[in-house]
Amino acid sequence: MKKIILLVAIVVLSISCKKEKSFDLHQVTVQLEYPQGSTLTAVEGVKVKFTGKGSVFEGKTDAQGKVSLTVPSDVYDIASSETRKSGSNVYNYNALNTNQVIVNNWKDGDVITMKLQESKSSQLVIKEVFVGGTPFDNGSSTFNYDSYIIIYNNSDFPSTTNNLCIAAIGPANAHATNTFYGIDGKLIYENEGYIPASGGFWYFTQPLTLQPGEQAVVALYQAVDNTQTHSKSINLANANYYAMYDMASTYKNTTYYKSPSALIPTNHYLKAVSYSTGNAWTPGILSPGVFIFEPEGITPAALGSDAGYTVLSSNKKIKVEWVLDGIESYLLNNQNSKKRFLPTVDGGYVYHMNKMGYSIYRNVDKEATLAIPENAGKIVYGYNLGTVDIGGSTDPSDINAEASIKNGARIIYKDSNNSSNDNHLRLKASLSNY
Repeated sequence: MKKIILLVAIVVLSISCKKEKSFDLHQVTVQLEYPQGSTLTAVEGVKVKFTGKGSVFEGKTDAQGKVSLTVPSDVYDIASSETRKSGSNVYNYNALNTNQVIVNNWKDGDVITMKLQESKSSQLVIKEVFVGGTPFDNGSSTFNYDSYIIIYNNSDFPSTTNNLCIAAIGPANAHATNTFYGIDGKLIYENEGYIPASGGFWYFTQPLTLQPGEQAVVALYQAVDNTQTHSKSINLANANYYAMYDMASTYKNTTYYKSPSALIPTNHYLKAVSYSTGNAWTPGILSPGVFIFEPEGITPAALGSDAGYTVLSSNKKIKVEWVLDGIESYLLNNQNSKKRFLPTVDGGYVYHMNKMGYSIYRNVDKEATLAIPENAGKIVYGYNLGTVDIGGSTDPSDINAEASIKNGARIIYKDSNNSSNDNHLRLKASLSNY
């Protein structure tokens, strides 16, 4: 008799659990909306990704740009990214809905319309950002002055810029208090056609010409051989490198800025434009957001002094059409990050972690790289510097870009204007030799 009662209890409990689980599931429909005037329209097979607090769901659109998914109650970031070629142009479409609440009062018939932002790929991309610092040899602390950024010509043609600038978006870290969000929960510049450059920016004093596959390494602080004091650090004493060094500006904190190596010519020194009280230019080391731009119709110096471009006192309005590339990052294992870049600049984000010698590195566009005839026999596979084991990311192409370059290959990197697809957290900065 006890066995029968127990069996009935188990059946009732099982039915109850199934009902509770079913009650917690919701059908969510997303409609992608392409920009007015775009020559491209909806197609079948575009991915739409739901990222919750502890789960990820993914679906693909039908021919009308619509997708329906069944997901449990949660707060989701819903993202979509697509890259398409039309003639000689490459168009990127990105959309991101953050903090979309799907709970028990969700109506299954409701449709979330996501407006895609259109942008074109640039010749120049930011290949790598290293700002998190290198551990001391004995592990007692971190050396924070060997930071660098690599700018790369990702196209098939030479690229020349006359006033190329490097900036960081505000706030310095994605999880910091962001006063650019209005009471409606949207960025105040969402429909204004600009993004903010925080504190100041740097610019090349000479035209910069890069051949296809050529790069410019820019040292942010100590452009010297830092391995002499910390063996795991970076040797930035190289005649081909560039240095952020301008003692005539307000950025003259000698803890950050040492005289560059004699190997680096003075015409490779970048000049600073400062409009804050800081004595050093410091993009966030926890979750940096860096970008490159080239102003049109105004010089970098004039832009810095023009009050008409000032917003929230210590930021400058940088027109979106001036921006060549940007990288958004979130601090790994932090749930409070908010988007700073508009989808036209960067529709996603890559995780970052400081103090470990890790860098943000761009993923290889495998199809485009293998399509270069001269790369035959030069591609090195078996990439093992991703950080997936610690919750980060890796390059899904499995191509070791740096080893392939040393082998004579020319790499084409992913450039969909979406860091979730284009970048990963790398276990070791590419310029590190340890």
